[in-house]
Amino acid sequence: MRSQPRFYPSRSALCCLLFLALLPWTALSVQARGFSESPSKAANSDPALHTEYGGLCTWRWTCGGVQGQMRWPTTGSCWNDAVRDMPLAIILRGNGFNYRDYDYLQDHLARNGILSASINKVAAGETAADHQVVADAAETYLTSACFQSNFLDNFSSADPVDFERTALVGHSRGGESVRYLANNLSTNPDFTVRAVVSMAPTRATTASLYGTKTPAYMLLYGTHDEDVEPDAAFASHDLAGWNEISTPTSYDLDRSMKLFIGGFHSGFSDDSVGLFPVQWEVAQGYVNAFLRAWLLNDWQFYGGYVRGDQVPGTWGNGISSQFSSSVARRVIDNFEDLNVTPNTLGGAVTTYGVASIGAVSATPIVETSHAGRILRFTPDQDNAYVAWDIPVGQRNANGYLYLSLRLGLLEGSGPVSGRLWIKNGNNYAWVDLADYGGVPEPTVMCTDSVALSCITYEDQGYMRTLRVPLSAFGSHNDVQRVYLQFLSGAVGEDFMVDNVEFSDAFVIVNP
Repeated sequence: MRSQPRFYPSRSALCCLLFLALLPWTALSVQARGFSESPSKAANSDPALHTEYGGLCTWRWTCGGVQGQMRWPTTGSCWNDAVRDMPLAIILRGNGFNYRDYDYLQDHLARNGILSASINKVAAGETAADHQVVADAAETYLTSACFQSNFLDNFSSADPVDFERTALVGHSRGGESVRYLANNLSTNPDFTVRAVVSMAPTRATTASLYGTKTPAYMLLYGTHDEDVEPDAAFASHDLAGWNEISTPTSYDLDRSMKLFIGGFHSGFSDDSVGLFPVQWEVAQGYVNAFLRAWLLNDWQFYGGYVRGDQVPGTWGNGISSQFSSSVARRVIDNFEDLNVTPNTLGGAVTTYGVASIGAVSATPIVETSHAGRILRFTPDQDNAYVAWDIPVGQRNANGYLYLSLRLGLLEGSGPVSGRLWIKNGNNYAWVDLADYGGVPEPTVMCTDSVALSCITYEDQGYMRTLRVPLSAFGSHNDVQRVYLQFLSGAVGEDFMVDNVEFSDAFVIVNP
């Protein structure tokens, strides 16, 4: 924080070897590093390495024509010494994948005290009816007399599974089917879905996921996905929840997205025959951090790995993070009204050195796969800025922890130097954008694919959530204005911004 500086208010199946040979070497180099523990991290400080139980048990059975694989932790024998009241993670597979292709994830969850059920059912097509069939089959499997007598009744404890602590995890088509399963289980009194994870999900249907179905949603996606195009993944994240207004509602979600730079579709499964062990490691780390919080009330990894920018495991190509909190916030501007000014709070929006600016729908913009409404602008001078005025009565931000916004570069090569300012009373204070992740430059993404091979690679802009602790600015009890300023490298570049807000109540029961 700098006070009153000189101020110038003045962005399947198995991947065939031919496909891999055609991919950029920079992407392949990530996968070639192998699965290894970082010597600089203690196991209990990294959710990809953290374990609590050494004993693992597996049970496979077919009920009603549907196969399932259960995996759970034990301190001794599988049935007599199993952990009591285990939370449950239901895993739905992708098309062309096997229900046993997620053993790496089931193993890691079991070692962390979570029982998982991988269900061998996938949507036969891309309609809502196809996904509903999968949701119905998974629910029926876990509530059937067959499952009760052949699995649950084997345990010596009366309540081996706590269905009121349930999570859903889906890959590809399964990542879309989990939205339907969340809806099913929201009306089943025996289940409470506390978290949903989608890994490279399809989005052929517009079924939405809201806080009325689950309080938390995480999406994992790789830029080199050879099956699901980025429009599907970004929309699945951007349109989840109603996190757009200042007063939280039951429809809001804790919403997180992790974009794996250089990540692959098959890298979220075991089906890749050892080609993607580093991606498994980082994926299991994020899923573990997320589910430990919502199922086990263990929030030790949540702030750094889910809300923040820490990367589990040994992933080397970079991760871009987005996060939106379901708890109290004061939305300064969300651009949902498609007006530049006034902002969502009712204050004026002013600019300096900006050639063009407009609140627009992101969906038609070919340079990005984001969905929803955003602010798009192009500076034509160094020291250009966009500023949001805070109306009287809304200026005391002492009840919040962060100044947060989503920011990305649509077109341009960067790097961009910039600052985020507040004017508190008559004092100005600023932080460097680079200290909080900076402006992400467009990256190569697979934008057209077929049969697990990429047809077209294109540069795509994407947003990162910058969460700046309000304490970094010093006093914030009378914030009259927030500035986003670009010092150099921004002239002629095309930026997008969304969700400018004071976020997270100062006292949070569940982070």
